[in-house]
Amino acid sequence: MVQMLALDSPPAESLTGWRAHQELIDALPYVDPLTTSEQRAVDQLVAEEMRRSPLKLRDYVAQLPLMPASRLEADPVLATEMQRYQAGQPMAKLDQERYNMRDPPQLKKNDIATWQNCIQNAHSQLEHQLNRLVNLELLLKFGPNAWRFFNDQLENYVTRLQTEAQQLKKEIEDVNRQRKVSQLEAGKQLDTLQAQWAAGITKNQEIDRACQELEVQIKAAREQQAAVISDEAALVLTHWGNKSQLVRQGHRLSRLDTGISAACSGPRITKWRATWPHTVALLRRLAIKFSSRFAKAQTGRQRCVTSGELASGRLSACSLHCSAKYEDTILTVKKKVEVKMGVPVDKQLLFWHNKELTALYDNKTLLDLHLHTGFSLKGYNLSAPPDFWPPVKQTEEGLLIDIDPPRST
Repeated sequence: MVQMLALDSPPAESLTGWRAHQELIDALPYVDPLTTSEQRAVDQLVAEEMRRSPLKLRDYVAQLPLMPASRLEADPVLATEMQRYQAGQPMAKLDQERYNMRDPPQLKKNDIATWQNCIQNAHSQLEHQLNRLVNLELLLKFGPNAWRFFNDQLENYVTRLQTEAQQLKKEIEDVNRQRKVSQLEAGKQLDTLQAQWAAGITKNQEIDRACQELEVQIKAAREQQAAVISDEAALVLTHWGNKSQLVRQGHRLSRLDTGISAACSGPRITKWRATWPHTVALLRRLAIKFSSRFAKAQTGRQRCVTSGELASGRLSACSLHCSAKYEDTILTVKKKVEVKMGVPVDKQLLFWHNKELTALYDNKTLLDLHLHTGFSLKGYNLSAPPDFWPPVKQTEEGLLIDIDPPRST
């Protein structure tokens, strides 16, 4: 069924008079199409309402306003006739006896009073006939002009009524024309709004469908990520030997995370702090790779590397005297860290990475103590057993650490 378009209309309670409490039909007949099925439905509703309504035709007429008071009731003759008509009495017949000239009855032919009445009636009839003759003469002399004047008056009256009727008809046509134009303009606007509404509904449905697809993809990605994290956890567990060592190392990471959160309060670190769990997972993987590859580095030469170099991924094969594969691993990890954090990796940020890496690698808290309490690390070898530590110097760029110190005998 076609949706009906309607304009705003005053409530039915605002109507007065005989239209009070009537339902307003505010449809747009020039815009709303009326199909055959709708016409049948309307006819059925009207017939059903007429069948159920207790009102008769006279009841509808009784609801109309009363006619203006009549001035005819002031006339006594008309008042008498109105009373006779309301009482249902027949109208009295006209007395035509006085228009006849009859002789006295046979029994009263010798009655003088009867003859006087007959003579008086004859005189009256003669006077009436004389009056009729005078009226006919006056009619023949002045009647045509009087009738012409009366006809002219009637024609003027008819012309005036026709002019008023044409004026009213023109006003009605103007109202209907204005109503049609306004309804057609409103219909265009309503059609446009309805099309926009339908387009909005369609777009919302498409967005909802796309969101559902994205939710499915996100769920699949989370499941895949959970599988990857599970694999990484297995690697970490393999690296640390058993679960208890991993738990102790997790406590150490938590303490480091607390110190980092307290120190990194700048706006550039806010987003990175939100992604710290992902960064920790990457650093764990980085620690595993470092622990397995540090032993393979070129020996016999010392190289002091700053934490800024380690952070920015600018460690070349010449710097660490290691293989190209090792350098590719460093760069790959750096890119992954940048993607996870959503911000470019800078010197200050990855200085904490270096701290985390060192804490993971040497399984000690000396570097953490140095960063938070100023504990000196000079003389401690970070890549050797706890009894042998390489020289470490605090510089503007970070910690200067000898990664490949000479072996002690």
